[in-house]
Amino acid sequence: MAVYSESGGHALSVLWGYEYNEFGDYTGLYVTDSDDYTTDLKLLSVSLVDDLWYLDNDYSGWFIGGVQALDRNPGNVVPEPGTVVLLGMGLLSLFALGKRRLKRK
Repeated sequence: MAVYSESGGHALSVLWGYEYNEFGDYTGLYVTDSDDYTTDLKLLSVSLVDDLWYLDNDYSGWFIGGVQALDRNPGNVVPEPGTVVLLGMGLLSLFALGKRRLKRK
């Protein structure tokens, strides 16, 4: 994840997860930073201001510029149509195999 401020940019190593409130708005991100030489997870508070995600805590004044996975409402996840079709085909195949086994008995 790339973060930026007026003084430059920085890369946070890994985005491990997130927290959000009852309205589905992101409130925090769990990250690790290789520059601090620990493997501890940090919870960074985030807020959306003028279409930019700003960080708090150790990165106050920094904004996220390189993550495409953030969405304003994580509760409205819709699977791809291809995923639904594959799941349906798999369930139909299992049903057909079960029916075939019952006929053999």
